[in-house]
Amino acid sequence: MLKSFKVSLANTAIIFAALFMFAGCEGDSNKAGLDEFFEDNPYSAEDRTDATARLLEVKPEKVSLEFIGQQFVFEGLGGTGPYRWSVKDTAAGSISVRNWKRCVYTAKQMANNNVLCIDKDGHSAVTLIEVDGPGMSIKPEEYSISTDGIASATISFYVANGSAPYKWSVASPGLGTISYQAASSHNASYKTVPGASGVNIITVTDSKGNTVSAQVNQTISN
Repeated sequence: MLKSFKVSLANTAIIFAALFMFAGCEGDSNKAGLDEFFEDNPYSAEDRTDATARLLEVKPEKVSLEFIGQQFVFEGLGGTGPYRWSVKDTAAGSISVRNWKRCVYTAKQMANNNVLCIDKDGHSAVTLIEVDGPGMSIKPEEYSISTDGIASATISFYVANGSAPYKWSVASPGLGTISYQAASSHNASYKTVPGASGVNIITVTDSKGNTVSAQVNQTISN
């Protein structure tokens, strides 16, 4: 009986030794695998996106241009400051920056245009300056006339759109004169000076400073 018990203890010791050896080998293998993983995948951290951050935008998004010299104030919102401002067509309008958040656009022509806002991260937003309805025009835009050099000739002109009152003028009074019944009238008459030849320019200016011009080509017939 005692001999049998000693054998059982010996067998148990062998079994436990084998288990510990196996566990030790497995632990070394796992450790080596983890080391390789972290070598291939070093720790890195990325900035979290702020869920409350606003996209860059410009207010107002669109404005209606009514006259030359009209000004609009645009304000940038959201994005990451400071902002940079620019204008698409510098011939049609200019901007002046009033701190980096705002700019003032001044119209130099009756023409559509865009103002661009770019934030620190390169995001952009665009606003539209759009002419309000059809621009002012004059008819005819060009007229050629030949006279006998003795009698004068009369040409009628008509201005469309714009804002009354209107002011009509000629570049060379020695070639002809312009007359109209009232400043609110859309019609005017150009009368040539007898015996005068050359090119004359008729200009109409409305109450908001918008201008249009027409050309008269005068010749003397032989």
